[in-house]
Amino acid sequence: VECWGGGGGGGGSATGAQAQGAGGGEYCKSSIAVIPGNVYAVVVGAAGVGQLKAQGTDGGDSYFDLGLDVRAKGGGGGNVDGGLFHGVGGNGGVFNMAENVGGNGFANVLAPNGGGGGAGFSGAGGNAVGPTGGIGVAPHGGNGGTSANVINPPGCAGNNYGGGGSANNVEPGCDGAPGL
Repeated sequence: VECWGGGGGGGGSATGAQAQGAGGGEYCKSSIAVIPGNVYAVVVGAAGVGQLKAQGTDGGDSYFDLGLDVRAKGGGGGNVDGGLFHGVGGNGGVFNMAENVGGNGFANVLAPNGGGGGAGFSGAGGNAVGPTGGIGVAPHGGNGGTSANVINPPGCAGNNYGGGGSANNVEPGCDGAPGL
C-alpha cells in the first residue's frame, strides 16, 4: 500500500507582511496482509486550504484501514504573517516500510513564499526557495506552488499529489494539492 499526504494551504497576510508557504505531503509505503472478504477503509488526505488573513490549514493524512500500518502525514499550513515559521513538510507516518518527508514551505519576511514539494518513493520532497515552490518527487509527488514576485502576488496552488500551496500578500494563500 502506498500513500501520499495532502499538501498544506498557504498563509494569507493580515498586515501586508509576507505570509509563509505551506509544507508538502509525506510519502509512505508498507506491505500489509489482508483477509479475503474483509472490508478495509482507504482515506485520501484532503488538500489544505489557503486562507485570507490567517494561517493556511494543514493537508490531510492519507492512510489504509485505521492508519496503524501505513499513514502519510499531510503538510503543515503556511503561517499568517512575516514570521519565520513556514509550513513544515509532512513527517511522522506510522510503521511504514518506506517513508519520505514532504518539503518545507519557505519563510521570508521580505518576499513572497513558495510551498514545499510532495515526497515520493525515491526521495523527500524539495524545500521551497524564496517564491519558488519545492520540487516534487516523480512519478506522483507534486511540485509546491510558486508565488509570483510582485507586490500583491497571485500565487499558485500546489500540484498533484501533495504539493504545498504558496503564500499571498493581500489575497488568500493558495490551496495545497490533495494526497493519493
